[in-house]
This record gives sequence, C-alpha cells and structure tokens, in this order.
Amino acid sequence: MLYLAKAKIRHNGEDYAPGDTLPELTQKEAQRLLNLGDIEGVVLPEEDGDEITPEQFSKLQSDPQKECLLGLGIEPASNATERLKQYTDWYDQYDDPDA
Repeated sequence: MLYLAKAKIRHNGEDYAPGDTLPELTQKEAQRLLNLGDIEGVVLPEEDGDEITPEQFSKLQSDPQKECLLGLGIEPASNATERLKQYTDWYDQYDDPDA
C-alpha cells in the first residue's frame, strides 16, 4: 500500500508535505500515522484489482504514478499532465468496460 501525507509531518527525521508519498512503513508506523490522521493509504490497482480515482492518482508523486501506469501495462508519459490523462483514459475504460 502507498501512503500519502495529508498534512506537513516529520517522520524518521524526514519532512513530508501534504501529498508527498512516504517510503515503506511498518504496519505499526502506518497505523500510528493513520490514527493521527497524518496520512492516508492508497491502494494501487495492481495490489488488489481495485482502482484508485484519477483525483487520488493526481496526488501521487512522479515515481508512484509511473509505477502505477507500468503496472497497468502503460508506458508512462514524461510529464504529470500526460500521465494523469493516461490514467484517466484507463480509468474511464476500466470503470465502463463496454465503452
């Protein structure tokens, strides 16, 4: 699972701004920060077959966006606007497979 900072936080000596992704956390660390309301968990599509919304995707930093697109079999674009368009196109198709 990927975790996003919801507020400015300091964890393990590193500062994170809202929207930053945190590195892998132990279950105990993640639970503590979730309970404080400092982070939110985002499930990437390849983790359990459940998609994230384009809004959640847009909050991801570059590397997690690219990882997500690669997991979907999509070659990621070089800029965030194009990656969001790629994901939104996939999401719209995933959300309505008959479209």
